[in-house]
Amino acid sequence: IYLRKEYTCDQEEPRNMGAWSFMLERLELVKLNVRSRKYYAVPAAGSSTRFKKRHKAVIDSVFSDAK
Repeated sequence: IYLRKEYTCDQEEPRNMGAWSFMLERLELVKLNVRSRKYYAVPAAGSSTRFKKRHKAVIDSVFSDAK
């Protein structure tokens, strides 16, 4: 019997630049959710203010469900 489990990958990188896309291709028996920044063509945000805002949004989303 195979049990389908659900996991969440939390990463600070955009979805197309971190471990999530690597794991998504290799883990077929588990449901893999992700919490990260959106897809971006470049890794840098362009300004420290924009980076801090995006970073805080990811961190807040990770810990909001941890309670």
